[in-house]
Amino acid sequence: MASADRNRARFQQTKRDFRIGTRESLNCVDFWLIKKSRTLLRMSTSGSVSKACFVFKPKAGKRKKKLNPADYFVDESGARTEATRARCETYQILWEDMNKDIEALQTDIHKKVFDDLVGYVGSTHPGFCLGEETQHKVSSNEIPTAALVTGVNMPDHGMIFSNLTSLLQDNITPYVARLQAKDCSADYFVDESGARTEATRARCETYQILWEDMNKDIEALQTDIHKKVFDDLVGYVGSTHPGFCLGEEIQHKVSSNEIPTAALVTGVNMPDHGMIFSNLTSLLQDNITPYVARLQAKDCSAMKNIMSKVIMQFMDNKELLDDDDDEVQVKRISPTMPVLCGWYADSVKRSQSPNKSPSKKRKTSYGQYPPLVIVMEDLEGFPAQVLQDFIIICSQYLSRLPLVLVFGIATTVTAVHTLLPHSVSSLLCMEKFQAQPSTEYLSQVINKTLLTTKYPFKLGHRVFQLLLDIFLYHDFSVVNFIRGLQFAMLEHFFSDLGMLCCGVKLRTSRIRAMDHRELEAIRKTSSFRRYVEVQKPQEQRDLLLNDKLTKDVFISLLKDLDSYHTMCYPIMHCLHALTCGLPRHPLGKQLRELYSLVLESNVWETQGYKDAFNLLRLMARDDLVSVLGQCVEKLEGWTESDVSDVIMEVQTYMAQLDSLGDGSQEEQEEPEERPKERLSKTTKLHDLQNRLRESAKQKKKLTKYEVLRNKILDYLDEIFRTHLPSPTTLPLHEVYYYRVSTLRRHMNAAPRAAIQTALSNPYYYLQDETLKSEDGTIPNTAPDVCIAYKLHLECGRLINLYDWLQSSFHPSGVRTPVSRLHQTHQEEDRPRGQADVGRLLRKYCTIMGQLKMYNSGEARDTWHWEYTGTCTQIS
Repeated sequence: MASADRNRARFQQTKRDFRIGTRESLNCVDFWLIKKSRTLLRMSTSGSVSKACFVFKPKAGKRKKKLNPADYFVDESGARTEATRARCETYQILWEDMNKDIEALQTDIHKKVFDDLVGYVGSTHPGFCLGEETQHKVSSNEIPTAALVTGVNMPDHGMIFSNLTSLLQDNITPYVARLQAKDCSADYFVDESGARTEATRARCETYQILWEDMNKDIEALQTDIHKKVFDDLVGYVGSTHPGFCLGEEIQHKVSSNEIPTAALVTGVNMPDHGMIFSNLTSLLQDNITPYVARLQAKDCSAMKNIMSKVIMQFMDNKELLDDDDDEVQVKRISPTMPVLCGWYADSVKRSQSPNKSPSKKRKTSYGQYPPLVIVMEDLEGFPAQVLQDFIIICSQYLSRLPLVLVFGIATTVTAVHTLLPHSVSSLLCMEKFQAQPSTEYLSQVINKTLLTTKYPFKLGHRVFQLLLDIFLYHDFSVVNFIRGLQFAMLEHFFSDLGMLCCGVKLRTSRIRAMDHRELEAIRKTSSFRRYVEVQKPQEQRDLLLNDKLTKDVFISLLKDLDSYHTMCYPIMHCLHALTCGLPRHPLGKQLRELYSLVLESNVWETQGYKDAFNLLRLMARDDLVSVLGQCVEKLEGWTESDVSDVIMEVQTYMAQLDSLGDGSQEEQEEPEERPKERLSKTTKLHDLQNRLRESAKQKKKLTKYEVLRNKILDYLDEIFRTHLPSPTTLPLHEVYYYRVSTLRRHMNAAPRAAIQTALSNPYYYLQDETLKSEDGTIPNTAPDVCIAYKLHLECGRLINLYDWLQSSFHPSGVRTPVSRLHQTHQEEDRPRGQADVGRLLRKYCTIMGQLKMYNSGEARDTWHWEYTGTCTQIS
């Protein structure tokens, strides 16, 4: 028994050292190694045979590494001895023999069914021919189909279908395609009955095409948004170490040990940083150096971790090794700077070797000594002492390694001086680079995706404002905003209205092909019902009963909606240019704020619009000419709409403003009536007050500029009222605008509330009728953790375990709350013995607290659950 225990412990250690199978399978496999018979006496597994097999699987990466199993068989000191080599040889021989049997079994186990299936496929279409004379012979349009029932052992299906594909390709046909549900998004577009129809397929295709086009514009914008700062940073990295050389005679010329460092201030939008540094890494590798290592604070808790990550990323680069070179055994190399120096010198010599074939040379011509760039994505998260040691060590090897550091800083550059003392920060030759703020990036994304006529899909006010609030008050992440936009688009195309959210020609053809049920779904929209209500009685009947007339009306209304979008967006840009510089920004400082107001209601009815025009009526001539010029510039830059009439009219008004002379503002209009008499210098206070009141009642005298200014603003006000109504006032706006408020539940998650809901009301998520209960009761079918939670709410300090366990055996099936839940119960009232109670207590003791047993002062001991705020396992 002792020998068996030692063998089992040794085998468990071997399992931890090897990357074999999956964690789930290893947890449910018990092995007893029998030395004499070289077999496994017992193996209890899950439903998957392939999971239980010993599969020597290296870590996935760009290139597979040749791993030697002997390197993992070491003694306690880490050395390989004769005993470890003997164990390794025994393992290899044992596994080779066993693997042969398993592979033979995999072939034989399904041989009969595979032979039958292959024979069936070969017998299909016996008289098939592409000749026109034989096409009439095909009397049936039924597709030959083989239904292979494989079972629920999903992990084995890959091996099953791989063997089946090989058999079909070897014996019947070379044309075999394998599909998986995860690759077929159309399967998720179904109707109310769960069936896939032509309408659901059309919605899926429309969504995919629309999102692909939108995603291309977003990706192009991601490249352009940081182009300037990335170009500057790449240029800076390329200019570092201009005179670097590995020759021994010039090493003494390195007079400074300052490390070139680029401090990239990225902002606090942490979810976007992965995309930012991924693009930066690609630019560096394409233009400057193939040697770029990315570090994150979560992986660098110690100096050894940093060095391991740096060396592994440098040596795992696809530019390092030729096809005929041996793979680098990274795990056998000590993660130290001398090792990195030796590897870099050898890599430089290899890249400069004249014997290197042209086909194996680098695609990009780097310098003779490409720098080693180390990117620290989240500098504030690195341990201060580890970061200091790493910088000091790097500074000592500048004569042998052209190192360059890139710091990703979320806050300010002062974070560097907070983490590093002066003695360490003085070793850095740092230059600051400021990335574009995420708010600017968001504005461009909105302009590219929503404020354009290129894409018919739009967001309603509540959805748009929700995504904005999540961005502004939660994470400042544009990536999450884009994900929310994609989710809203996907939800929109699940409905019947999504089928018409497409181009004009395709939309018209789909409307013509709609059946009565699909037309009724559109008739039920609130905007169309309002449109029908204002029509004459005869027209109302035709719109509700005549499908042909309804289709023509749908086409006409959607064309009107397209025309609205064509004029709305340029006029909105014009209004924003006119009001964004006003004091206190009554219509918002950003265009997205004005867009949110337009989506919510008619913008001219808002108080901000009235305040903006009141301020515009007090604007001086020079300021008015300036904002009108900005309006013209915005309108001229809009290429998707024809707004030439508005541009010409505004330019005419600007010319009239310029033609006014310098003294025009002093020229007065003739008053309607002259004052009775001039105020005398000596008069009584009462008379003066009366005359001032009379003067205030007289009509104010306006200058020529004031008259022209009012005329200009009246014209602009009319334009805004004509072209900027809220889309919610237009019929059939639901076809384009996604307004469902369920997006908040998906995008703005509340984990604590969800957990409390699941514990207090498990029926909400499980939808099991047996879990329904009235307020204040616990069903006997509820999960134990839900029962424990409710007992904890009733008595947070002491939980009576008898009452908990009794809920499973209560005759009525429902437990009624007890006012004094911590009271003791008689031993004979317990439904089970103390052994079963102890077993259940040990099972659930980690749920909420620590279990204790004490004397309650009565004749018998009673188990209680005492909540102490800890989670200690009691054995």
